[in-house]
Amino acid sequence: MTCVTISGLTHIDDIVMCAQAGADRLGFLVEHPLPGPWNLSREEAGLLMGAAAGRALRVAVVGGDGDTIGDILDVCRPDIVQLHGDEPPDTVAAIATRGDVRVIKTLRLPASTAAGQAEALVAEARIFIDAGADEILLDVAMDPADAAVDWQLAAAIAARIDAPVILSGGLRARTVAHAQRTVRPWGVDVSTGVEGEGRRKSVSLVHAFIAAAQGDDT
Repeated sequence: MTCVTISGLTHIDDIVMCAQAGADRLGFLVEHPLPGPWNLSREEAGLLMGAAAGRALRVAVVGGDGDTIGDILDVCRPDIVQLHGDEPPDTVAAIATRGDVRVIKTLRLPASTAAGQAEALVAEARIFIDAGADEILLDVAMDPADAAVDWQLAAAIAARIDAPVILSGGLRARTVAHAQRTVRPWGVDVSTGVEGEGRRKSVSLVHAFIAAAQGDDT
């Protein structure tokens, strides 16, 4: 069954709702270098992750240098860390050698595909995997609310790397099944696509997304 992550969580009620709806993982953006509406302090994230313990696996979405990321992990104690910036392979290796978290490395795909782009991205993904990344998340290079990954490019990468691939970027309940059939990812990750008012998650959109994602395992 497809692993579903609901990211950008900022409220305990949304944590409970998403877990009850069937989310496998819950994502928390923690002190990311780029400002965003879901960005939490490590103290805020630690409290929310504590409340999420036992409900679903907890993902700390972070970026920056290895020392800062390590300090965040010491406070938050997530199950998984998603390196969501421009971290080099050395940082991936340093976090992986801690041995206390599963490591996801984000690979950002360009909006348009040039000749040889898939080969270059596959090579980059393999470098991160060799450095210790357990999973690769494919996201867009830029992140407006309606941006989506080039699914054909994502499929070319996913088919050629020896690690679980998570698809993100512009997914919605109405598009996720098609994306899965095209890319064949191990998991999907959504934030904006299930957003309601005031940066809260929409009950109806969360349930619809999870049903669509978990209903397409053919």
